[in-house]
Amino acid sequence: MAELHVMAERQIAARPERVYGYIANFQDHHPRWLPPAFSDFLVERGGVGAGTVTRFRLSAGGRSRDYQMRVDEPTPGRVLTESDTGSSLVTTFTGQEDAPLRPCMAGHAVLHA
Repeated sequence: MAELHVMAERQIAARPERVYGYIANFQDHHPRWLPPAFSDFLVERGGVGAGTVTRFRLSAGGRSRDYQMRVDEPTPGRVLTESDTGSSLVTTFTGQEDAPLRPCMAGHAVLHA
């Protein structure tokens, strides 16, 4: 079975707990920074952190697919995961503080194909 890994990192000029709070808030903040390939974003349950369930459509490479994602926080305040309920896709957001006021947020998606 092959794995597809996609990763991005960015330093953000804000306190780590504030950045994590924005990532974990699927009701008010998370949808605001999704790229145009994401549409029809909806919070089905919860809205902030673990237990949240979202639904959206992702269009890429001429194809579109609907996703339903379950949010968990294996390390609350530092690691947040979104797992697709219909596939092996898992997206992991990890906060890494490399200097005061300069946290790095890394997003990592893995799909087993």
